[in-house]
Amino acid sequence: MIPAPFAVLCGLLAIREMRRNPKKHGLGRAIFGIVCGSLAMLAAALAMGVGMLKSLAG
Repeated sequence: MIPAPFAVLCGLLAIREMRRNPKKHGLGRAIFGIVCGSLAMLAAALAMGVGMLKSLAG
């Protein structure tokens, strides 16, 4: 799950760079990185939350 924040960061930076320089391509890949990274971080947070609840429950 460590690469997930980097995927979001790189996707956001890529979109910013493509807006600055319209000759660059890869918007779909940038969006894919943002979506997948966000989903991975959400899944990790959910898994940690469930793990904490299970450990507290006993």
